[in-house]
Amino acid sequence: MLSRSSLQFPPRIWKTMELSHFKGETDVSKTVRYLKILAVILGLAMAIPAMADTLSKGITLYNPAKLGGTELKAGDYWLVFDGAKVTLKQGKKVVAEAKAEWVEVKTASQGDAIIVDNGAISEIRIGGRKRVIKIL
Repeated sequence: MLSRSSLQFPPRIWKTMELSHFKGETDVSKTVRYLKILAVILGLAMAIPAMADTLSKGITLYNPAKLGGTELKAGDYWLVFDGAKVTLKQGKKVVAEAKAEWVEVKTASQGDAIIVDNGAISEIRIGGRKRVIKIL
């Protein structure tokens, strides 16, 4: 004889596709939504280390110096470092560029400093960081 549970409508096999609290959303579409969210989170997690190597900061040169073969006058500049290249700008105009890299040091810099050797910028120190920008 048939029991009451075997006569339920819809049949028990359809229970796996119960509706969620979002109107009309099935388990499959809920899974797809979670996968999309996971993909966005992973994408952001991968982008954060890339952004960690970038630096954008205002600096002041108190004496003339060279960067990448370009003679710079004393004054205010905007420093942009992308992990491989240093760019100095005045306003929107690129004034000088040079290849550079992060170099680990033992102690954090006390403050911002631009190290000049033989009239050329060789290193840029950023206050509070245990890394310096070494001009190649």
